[in-house]
Amino acid sequence: MSDFQLNHKAHLLVCDGTKALILRNDGNALAPQLMVEREFRSDTPARTSDMGTDKPGRTNNAAGRISSIEQTDFHTQEEEAFLKNVVSEFDAHCRENNVKQVVVAAPARALAVVRGFASQELMSRCVGQVAKDYVNHPVPEIARLISI
Repeated sequence: MSDFQLNHKAHLLVCDGTKALILRNDGNALAPQLMVEREFRSDTPARTSDMGTDKPGRTNNAAGRISSIEQTDFHTQEEEAFLKNVVSEFDAHCRENNVKQVVVAAPARALAVVRGFASQELMSRCVGQVAKDYVNHPVPEIARLISI
């Protein structure tokens, strides 16, 4: 059982690095009925080679050895930028609609990014955080999984 209740009119942000849903509970804590308020999708290409075309860089050290530099992880950069935008939109949505309770569900890595970009005001409204990837589940299944 989760350690929080998804009360009536509570909002839920379900996201990963490429998709996000803002859901509102029109039911109650015992029988949540989630309604989609907004949906976000990233247009990030599926392959890293589609994002960057240059080979990894090289560097010389004092001993005269040449070492390669790890290639930039463009997927991670794009996912973080996407999540930053989603958190900003969610924060504005919560302020505009005077949302009292918020729950965030995201994979652990995405949840860490959300925590990093969320405002203090948004985090003060957060009654629960779930480190699970629910974004590709049907909405009724998300309601069931969150209320377990």
